[in-house]
Amino acid sequence: MTSGTSAQAGTGSTIIAMTTFENLDADLTPRAAVRRLLRTRLARFITAYLEMTLAMLVGMGLLGGGWDVL
Repeated sequence: MTSGTSAQAGTGSTIIAMTTFENLDADLTPRAAVRRLLRTRLARFITAYLEMTLAMLVGMGLLGGGWDVL
């Protein structure tokens, strides 16, 4: 039987499959969990901090080596 909106009885089972997720939190794979974690404000801050630290270390290494040559 249907929900009462039509006079016909149900004709059998219907399989409904979705190929995409309604939202990103519906995907429970480890890759999706990491992607969700990296979208947080703290993760973006830590990523930017590490990028700047690496850039400063490379810059100090290059310029420090050049400074010693002079």
